[in-house]
Amino acid sequence: MRIALVRGIPDSFSESLKLEVPKTPIHVGRAKEQHGRYVAELMRLVDRVIEIPADPRFPDCCFVEDTAVVAGDRAVITRPGAPSRNGEQEQVGVVLGSLGLATTAMTPPATLDGGDVLRVGNHVFVGRSSRTNEAGIEQLARVFCDYQVHAVPVDYGLHLKSMLSLVGEWNVAVARCPAGERAAHVIKDKVPDMRFTWLPDLHAANCLLIGENLIHLAGYPASRGVLEGTGKTLLGLDMGELEKADGGLTCLSIVVER
Repeated sequence: MRIALVRGIPDSFSESLKLEVPKTPIHVGRAKEQHGRYVAELMRLVDRVIEIPADPRFPDCCFVEDTAVVAGDRAVITRPGAPSRNGEQEQVGVVLGSLGLATTAMTPPATLDGGDVLRVGNHVFVGRSSRTNEAGIEQLARVFCDYQVHAVPVDYGLHLKSMLSLVGEWNVAVARCPAGERAAHVIKDKVPDMRFTWLPDLHAANCLLIGENLIHLAGYPASRGVLEGTGKTLLGLDMGELEKADGGLTCLSIVVER
C-alpha cells in the first residue's frame, strides 16, 4: 500500500523562506490551486493521501518532505535547518507513528532537511548543505545502519534534490550545471553503475517518481524532451508560485509504502 503524506498551503505562505526575492510576489491563492492539482494527481497514483492541515505559524509547512526521512518501516523525524521551521516536524512525526513506522527524532546539534536526502536502492545520498550539517548526516546513518549513507557536498542552491532526483531504477536526473556535475561525480564514485539523465534546466531536475509515473515541472520543454527518454508516463504540473519559494515536486510529499 502506497501512502502519500502532504500538508496544506498556509495563508502565511507569502512569508516563506526564499533564496532570492521573486520578480513578482507569491500569489497565495494561485499557490493553493497549484498545490490542489498536485494533491489530485497523487490521489490518482497512490492508494491513500493523508493531508495535515496547514499551520499559519509555519509559512513553509507545505514542504513536508523536509521534516522526515522514511526508509522501509523506519522514519527519522528531522530538525529542519532553518530555525523558523523548527516545530513543523512534530505533527508529521505523530502521523508517521500512527502508520506503524518506528520513528526516531533527531537531537541537537543535528540539522537535516529531507530535501537533501536521495535514496537509491540500498544507498542514501545526503547533501551537506546550508540546511543539513555533519551531525545530521551522522544521526541519519545511525538509524539507517543497514544502508550505505554517503555525504554529497551541495555548493549551490538550497538542497541536493534541488538539482537532481530519481527518475528510474538506478537512474538520476541531474541539472547540467557545475554543481550538478560535481554531485553526480560523487554519486558515480560510490555507485559506478548509476545512470544519469542530464537536463538543461535547473528547476526541471526535481521530479517525483511514483511507480511508472514521473511528475515533472511544466514550462521546461527541452527538459521534458529529455525525460521522455526515461520511458515513464510523464505528468507535467505548473507549480510556478511554489517555485518562487524554492519549492519543487518531491518536497511537497512524503511517500510511504506499508
